[in-house]
Amino acid sequence: MKRILSVTALLIASIAGLAQGTTSRISGVATDASGAIVSNAVITATNDDTGVTYSTKTSASGTYSFDSLQIGRYTLRAQAPGFRQFVSTGNVLAIGVPTSIDPKFEVVGATTESVQVQGGYDLVQTESSGNFGAVIDNVTLTQLPIVATRGRSPLALTQYTPGVVQNNSANAPGGDIVVNGSRDRAFNYVLDGIDDNETSSGGSNTSPSHQNPDMLAEFRVITSNPTAEFGRNSGAQILMVTKSGTNHFHGNLFEFYQSPFLQANTAAAKAIGHPRPQFVQNIYGGSLGGPIWRDKAFFFANVELLHALSSSPVTRTVYTAAARNGQFRYVTSPNGALKNGNAASPVTTETPSPRTPRMTSPQTIPSTCGWTHRPNRSWR
Repeated sequence: MKRILSVTALLIASIAGLAQGTTSRISGVATDASGAIVSNAVITATNDDTGVTYSTKTSASGTYSFDSLQIGRYTLRAQAPGFRQFVSTGNVLAIGVPTSIDPKFEVVGATTESVQVQGGYDLVQTESSGNFGAVIDNVTLTQLPIVATRGRSPLALTQYTPGVVQNNSANAPGGDIVVNGSRDRAFNYVLDGIDDNETSSGGSNTSPSHQNPDMLAEFRVITSNPTAEFGRNSGAQILMVTKSGTNHFHGNLFEFYQSPFLQANTAAAKAIGHPRPQFVQNIYGGSLGGPIWRDKAFFFANVELLHALSSSPVTRTVYTAAARNGQFRYVTSPNGALKNGNAASPVTTETPSPRTPRMTSPQTIPSTCGWTHRPNRSWR
C-alpha cells in the first residue's frame, strides 16, 4: 500500500512539475448588467484545437480561475439561471501570460440565448507582475529565416529581444550572448516544464539539446524580474513548449539546400585568388500530428536531418622544392644556434587537415613528397 501511495505521489509531483512555467491561466469576475456579483455561475473553457473542456463555478464573490492551462486558443462560456449565456471566443493563451475574461450577464432571458464577445490578447497585462521579456510565437518560428551553417536554431531569435546582446568577443566560452549584463553561461532552459540545461557546460550556445522550429509551438524569453517559479541562473529564462496533436491531421515536409553555386565568393578567398569555399548543406525532414481519440488523446511526431560538408582555407609551412629533392641547407644565427633554412613561405591550401612535416630523428627527415636521404653532415 505504501508503494502504491509513493508511486501516486510521484506521478502527481511529475504532473505538477511538467506544468511549471510553461502553462497559462484564465481568470475573471462574473457580474450582471448593474455590476452586481453573479455567484455559482457555470464557467467552461474549451481548447479550440483539441476540444478539451475545463469547467468550474464562480465563488461567492463571483470570481473563477482556470490554472495550468496549455497554451492555445480558447472559447469561454458562462451560464447562470435567468441570464443569457455569455460566450467569449478567440482568447489566445501564451506561455506564462495569464488572461482575464470577465463574463457580463447583460439581460435576463432564456439560457438558450447568448451574448457573444470576440476575445484576443490583453493590450495591457495586469494579471501578473515581473517576467519581463517576449514571446516568440509559432508564426515567427516558422516564417523568419533562421538557417545557419549547422542547421536551424529557433533560439537564435532570442537575440532580437530587448536586453539581449551578441558581443562577438573572441574565445567566449558560452556563446557570448548576454542578457542585461549577465554572464553568457547564465541562461536557464525549460522544455515543457522540465529542466533542459546541459549540465557539464551550460550556456547560451551549448545548451540545450538541439531544437528545431517545427517541433516548438512557441517559446518565451524572460530577461528580468522573474517570479518565484523561475530561477537557477541569473540570466535569461528560456521557456519552450513542444507542439501537440489536435482534432485535425496536420503535417509538413521541408528541405533547405545550400551549395557554392548559390553563394558569392568571400572577400578572403578572392584576395588570395581562391574559388568559392566548398559549403554544401542539406536540411530536410517533416512532422505529422493528429487525433488518436478525438477530444481525448493526440499524437505529434517530428524529424529533422542535417547533412553538411564544408572546407576553408588553411595556411601551412612546407619544404622548399630543393628540400623535397634532398638538398638541405642550414644557417647559423648570431648566437651560434642552427636554423632550418628549408622552409618556404606559408602556403594556403584547401586541405581540411594537412600534416606539417617535421624532423623525427637524426637519421631521416620526412617531406611532403616522401622520405628523403640523410642530410649532409658538413654545415655551412
